[in-house]
Amino acid sequence: MFDNMKKSEKLLAGAVGLMLFAAAVTFGFLDFFKQFKDNKTQLAGLEKRIDDEEFRLLLALEGGDRLGLFYEPNSFPTDENEITAYQDWLEQTVRDSGLRIGHIGEPSENRFTFTTDNRTVHPIGTKYSITINSFGTLNEIIEFCFKFENIELLHRIKDLTLQPMNAGKNVNSGEVKATFKIELLALKNAEETRDYTNQDRKLAMSLDDYKTSIIARNIFGP
Repeated sequence: MFDNMKKSEKLLAGAVGLMLFAAAVTFGFLDFFKQFKDNKTQLAGLEKRIDDEEFRLLLALEGGDRLGLFYEPNSFPTDENEITAYQDWLEQTVRDSGLRIGHIGEPSENRFTFTTDNRTVHPIGTKYSITINSFGTLNEIIEFCFKFENIELLHRIKDLTLQPMNAGKNVNSGEVKATFKIELLALKNAEETRDYTNQDRKLAMSLDDYKTSIIARNIFGP
């Protein structure tokens, strides 16, 4: 057949065959390139997911370490007997500091939780708020604050209001009315018992240094 074809026809047939071959190669390359690009995209996505999972794992490990610090003797469980024991310690500490108690409010409770990805709510603990009205000198107030901060607990004096008082029927001259607003955290899985006498921590200065530093400021002056 090819013997009977003219030279021009042979050239045309060769050109068509070459074009078909080139087209096949081109389409094959494009298909390979598309698969390569898709695989590269999938690989990048998998690497990102791995990085995200490793990051989440790292955050979980760090969170576990920090949570462990809270669960050491810095807290007590959400138990009615324990909050009563804390109230007894708090009242005794106020009296031991020389302050006179006007009123101690009942603790208000605010339970706090966290929610995981599957919408499961997990209880963490309870925040208690207690207000104390007391009377005494600045020295006695500072002593109470020192003793309060000197015990390892997840508690704080959120607000302290001082009001100078004039000499009167029931109040000595130079006394101050002190209103303490105290917050306390009790964690759900903390230790079952607390020892309020052997949990001292080291503060930056001694009690005498704090008294000298604070009273020298003349906080009621202009």
